Amino acid sequence: AHVNLIYSPVPKMDFGFEFMYADREVESGADGDLTRLQFSAKYAF
Repeated sequence: AHVNLIYSPVPKMDFGFEFMYADREVESGADGDLTRLQFSAKYAF
């Protein structure tokens, strides 16, 4: 699963939020999962 949101509170500023989740199991039975949360900010001048 993957969610990416960008929010612009004022015209020259953006905030980005991203969430990822992954789950995997291989044929040998080994498994694992991944959870990641990222944040970004951009100001255009």
